[in-house]
Amino acid sequence: MTAKRNTIPATIVPLILGISLLGCSPNPKSMFEQQAEDKSEVPTVAGERVSHLPNKPESPLAAVVIHRQQAIARQPNCEGAQCQYFELNTLSFDPDLPWLSHVIWQSIARTLDPSTPLVAEDETAKQNLSMLLNQIAYGEQVVTTQPLYQRVDTDLVINPVAQNGKGAATGYLMVRLNKHRKGSQHQQLNCIMLDLKKQVQLTIDDMLLPNSSTDQLLEAFIPVKIKWLSNQGVEAKYLEDSPPPKTDQWYLDEKGLHLIYHSGELLAFVPHTAELIVPFSKLDGFLKPEFVIKP
Repeated sequence: MTAKRNTIPATIVPLILGISLLGCSPNPKSMFEQQAEDKSEVPTVAGERVSHLPNKPESPLAAVVIHRQQAIARQPNCEGAQCQYFELNTLSFDPDLPWLSHVIWQSIARTLDPSTPLVAEDETAKQNLSMLLNQIAYGEQVVTTQPLYQRVDTDLVINPVAQNGKGAATGYLMVRLNKHRKGSQHQQLNCIMLDLKKQVQLTIDDMLLPNSSTDQLLEAFIPVKIKWLSNQGVEAKYLEDSPPPKTDQWYLDEKGLHLIYHSGELLAFVPHTAELIVPFSKLDGFLKPEFVIKP
C-alpha cells in the first residue's frame, strides 16, 4: 500500500502517547482513564506517515487537530518470544468528531475479528478492546484465543479539494492489522472511504454516474490486473481477459481509484495484499465529476 506522505508540524498534529499498559497493578484502569491522565506531545518521526490536514478554508477538517494515541499490553513476568503482545494505535480529534470516531472504532473491531457481528455502539468496541488489553497486561497466562503478537495501526488521509471548491470533500481511513501466531504471519488492510461534508462512509455505487455500474467500472481494471498477474510470474497463456472481482476495499486519491485485494483473492499463492490503480483519465464516464480529485 502506498499513500501520499506529508510532514505536519507538531504544533498542528500532536502525537499523543495515550497509555502504556506494562507490568502489574492490583487495580488496572481502563485504557481511556489512563489516556486522560497521561498525555505528552512528541515530535513527528521522520518518514512516518501522518494524517494530512490541508490548511484550507474549504476543508471540513481544516480546524481539527488529530491526536495519535497508543495502547500497549505485554504479558507480565514473561521473557522471550513467547510473551504475548498487543499494540493498538488509533486516532482522536479536537474538537471531537463523534461520527468519525464511531467509524474508526467499528472498523478496528471488524478488522480484529471479521466474523463477529457489528457491534451497536463504538463504546462497546472500546470496552471489548480495553478488556482484551487488560487480559494480556495483567494475566499470567497467554490468552489462547489471541495471537502472540498483534498490532493495529490506524491512519486518516484527507484528499485535497479541487481549486474551484466544487469537488466533494473526501478522505480515507486505513486500518492495518499485523499478527503473528506460531509459524505464521498475517497482514490485513481495511480501507474506508469517507465523505467529510456529509459525514458518511461511501460505497463505490455512491460515486458512480447513473448510467454506469460496478461491473462496467471493473472492466477498466482488466489491463492493470493482467499486468499485476504477469509481474507475479503468471504465464501469458493463463492471463484471462476478465475484470477483477468486486471488492469492498477501495479508496480514491490524487492518483485515481485504488482497489485492494487481500492475500489470495487475486492469486492463490500470493500471500500479500494486492493493489490495482486506474487513473482518473481512464475513468471518464464512470465517476461523478465531484469525486474526481484535481487539486
